[in-house]
Amino acid sequence: MSNIAAVRRLKDKLAKEKPKPLEVRKGDIIINPKGLAIIVIGTTSDTETLKETVIYVEQSFPQDGKKTMTYDRLRKLHRKGNYTVHKGPAWSEDDTVDPV
Repeated sequence: MSNIAAVRRLKDKLAKEKPKPLEVRKGDIIINPKGLAIIVIGTTSDTETLKETVIYVEQSFPQDGKKTMTYDRLRKLHRKGNYTVHKGPAWSEDDTVDPV
């Protein structure tokens, strides 16, 4: 029994230490590796689409219209250091989200 309890405690400890996943909101600006700005105009949940997606417009090419990217891809590129996220006006001081 003590081994099972130790594994459960370790699992709980790891879950608490796990960082929150990257989140973006409408109005956030994402800078891609080329230095171009991407403006987030919305997000969708996995209930609306098969995967969580970010809807954005590239500032340099607004004539191209809306584009989408999955959250998984954005998180992967952010983790690699390719994308930097600057929080927009949708974030308030009351939100307790880890800095991106």
